[in-house]
Amino acid sequence: MKHAVLEEKQELFKRLVQEDLLSHAYLFFGALGGGKRTFARELAIFLEYGAFPKESGEAPALTDAYFLEPREGVIGIDEVRALRDTAYGRPLRSPRRLIVVERAELMTSEAQASALKLTEDAPPKACFIFIAPDGNALLPPLSSRLARVYFPANPSPEVPETTEETPLAERVEADIIKRFLENKRAQSTRIAWLLKKHAELSRYNLNERLQEKGIMYNGVERE
Repeated sequence: MKHAVLEEKQELFKRLVQEDLLSHAYLFFGALGGGKRTFARELAIFLEYGAFPKESGEAPALTDAYFLEPREGVIGIDEVRALRDTAYGRPLRSPRRLIVVERAELMTSEAQASALKLTEDAPPKACFIFIAPDGNALLPPLSSRLARVYFPANPSPEVPETTEETPLAERVEADIIKRFLENKRAQSTRIAWLLKKHAELSRYNLNERLQEKGIMYNGVERE
């Protein structure tokens, strides 16, 4: 059975692809069981086959996606450098060459520096996804280059109401998704602006309530 949280992310990314607003690099973060790796693979399937799998666990062959997993508990600089050839390869079925780095928090500092350069110089057809347990798992230079997507632990079949106890990044992302789904004819510039502000909000650790009020107010003003 599909979780409502993942279904909402499917709808969001489907529209991002259709509007050609897919970022060149993402950080999927959240606790174990949130579906980060599952969604990364489902996104790869969508990019190559034009539809998300109906059931979790479907595994059709992928030609334009590459998953890097740590060996012996670490991801070194040579493994990251080797991703360059993959990134510059021309996709055969997908509009993007998708590269997923699992357990990205296990990258050495040198590997993260190499990943930073790779994301900065990546070709337009490449899309990187770094998967980590929390939003602060990577060094700031690399983390600041990534659009952040939060996955709550063990998503329930129904999306809970957002509350003041819900993490700020999750509340803002939920608001973005809600606005996005309610207005499917929204202008591309507005969606891009909201996602940009969401990434900035996750990046800087300032006064949370002030940030939240600012992004929500401006989001409404732009509607």
